[in-house]
Amino acid sequence: MEKTIELEFPLLLPGIENEKDECLVRLETSFQNYKGILRAHIERDKSPVDLCLHYDPNLLTLSDVKRLAERAGAQIVNRFHHDSISIENMDCSDCARVIEHSLGRMDGVLSINVNYPAEKMWIEYDNQKINRASIEKRVRSLGYEIPVDGFRSWYKENREIVFSLTAGLLLLIGWLGETFFGLPVFAATALFIAAYIFGGWDISQHAWHAIKERHFDTDLLMVMAALGAAFLGEFAEGALLLFLFSLGHALEERALDRARAAVRALADLAPKIALVRRDGKEQELPVESLQLEDVVIVRPGVRIPIDGVILDGNSGVDQASVTGESLPVDKVPGDQVFASTVNGESALEVKVTRLAKDSTLSRVMKMVEEAQAQKSPTQQAVEKFERVFVPAVLIVTALVIIVPPLFGFPFHESFLRAMTLLVAASPCALALGTPAAILAGVAQLRAMGCWSRAERISKISVDSKPLPSTRRAQ
Repeated sequence: MEKTIELEFPLLLPGIENEKDECLVRLETSFQNYKGILRAHIERDKSPVDLCLHYDPNLLTLSDVKRLAERAGAQIVNRFHHDSISIENMDCSDCARVIEHSLGRMDGVLSINVNYPAEKMWIEYDNQKINRASIEKRVRSLGYEIPVDGFRSWYKENREIVFSLTAGLLLLIGWLGETFFGLPVFAATALFIAAYIFGGWDISQHAWHAIKERHFDTDLLMVMAALGAAFLGEFAEGALLLFLFSLGHALEERALDRARAAVRALADLAPKIALVRRDGKEQELPVESLQLEDVVIVRPGVRIPIDGVILDGNSGVDQASVTGESLPVDKVPGDQVFASTVNGESALEVKVTRLAKDSTLSRVMKMVEEAQAQKSPTQQAVEKFERVFVPAVLIVTALVIIVPPLFGFPFHESFLRAMTLLVAASPCALALGTPAAILAGVAQLRAMGCWSRAERISKISVDSKPLPSTRRAQ
């Protein structure tokens, strides 16, 4: 004789939302050695996914089975951690591959996915073998940064553009002083070398870390070309090359930051606190704590905190943040409203029909992040091409340096041609431009629907001024 019980995974494994996570399998197999548990298997055809336990009622009671399941889930959650870590200072898709390759070899890291456009890393690891501090230390050792606050945060955000502009200023001073004001050669050279340091700081770090992880990218080509120019005594030309390349990196990163900020601002549209009526009392609660069937009171001129259905009240609701409609829509009892939209002239009572994590705005955010994480066929082709192309260019460059002198050609001329080849062969614009174009397209597409009136919506929410009543939009 046996009995069965079905338990929802979100209750056993809190914080694990992916139904394909390996922790579900770990929980399933953890009951193999429990006396009285006859069989455990996953019911994936249900939502949410259930764990079905078959047990012997002569050995275990129903409460015993529940207690065993909760204990097994707690042990798995405490041991196997799932963290989302923001990473700064990534300026190309190669950086994501370098991080994944390096951290993936650490003992205890089970899975890792780095989203370059979103500057985030999702990592699963065994807390008994490795901790988060060790993971962050490895990320920093690769030349990337974990976000910090205050002035250090501002400096880290703007350091690349500051270094690049400093390199350009030093180059300009050295060139003008040597050309027009009789600045001694050694002084001009010192300025050019300083421009080398500022302009090549980030590029050389990226190239060095990529080499250590056995990856070759366009940064390496530029560094070698600049060093070659210095070897020929053309410090000004090498400094100009590093300045232009570092400036391109910095400007692209600035453009990406603006696009990322537009996407992240979606999360700021929905209120964090809601006025809820429970047990005949009105109280303010975090939106995340709202439950289905709760009644939320929405005052005039404020944003609606949750997706729901109107129980009482008539009002015009500005839905521009979700649908992009140019005019407020009249809402009556029975109509659906969405989180982040702005209530108009009258108070509303709204019954919660979706939890905060399942709201329309949350689903939009999730879709945007998924779109960011996906790589276009062009980007995938460029990455495959770059892995072969960069080593090939280095080999050809070495041949251009070595072979002609063997046949009597001047070494200086061969070396100069090799450095020209390095610069001309660099596919930096294509390799760096594709991810930026994808992210900018995603952000712009979302902007077409929402942001044309975002500033006005924000002002309405702050000032609590009611919107004018209008007819129901057709």
